[in-house]
Amino acid sequence: MNYAKYQDPENSSELIEQLRKLPAGEELINSINSVYPSWIVQIIDNYSQDYSYLENNWKIISKMAFSQPQKIILVDRLWYDAVAVDRKGKYELLKTTCDILTKKGYCIRREGEFIPCSECGKALASFGLFVVMKEKNLPVPETWADKCGEC
Repeated sequence: MNYAKYQDPENSSELIEQLRKLPAGEELINSINSVYPSWIVQIIDNYSQDYSYLENNWKIISKMAFSQPQKIILVDRLWYDAVAVDRKGKYELLKTTCDILTKKGYCIRREGEFIPCSECGKALASFGLFVVMKEKNLPVPETWADKCGEC
């Protein structure tokens, strides 16, 4: 896996300051997309009620950051995925981008962890994550499905 596209550009300090100044919303997302065009894979409004504890956790984290839940952003890779593979690379901009988004109320997840409900588009655990969650006795539906229990 090549993580070079996520290494810090020379102007990363300036980009970090620009991102910090932007409010949550389209302009922030567009600015991130201009730096990392393929990093944001999908944006989902919220979690399915099948995973209500994830929605509750997100609300708690947002409250601690003095923000409101915004959207779930599914990304290509998280910054620590890159660091784990390429310890010599510098990924401060990607790390700070994740921090900024989280502080502004966004929930950042890997694209392989969640899928949109085939009916309503709310976030559902992928089959792989569902299996892990079930093994850890986390509150999940009895069986995995690609659509919400409500749908």
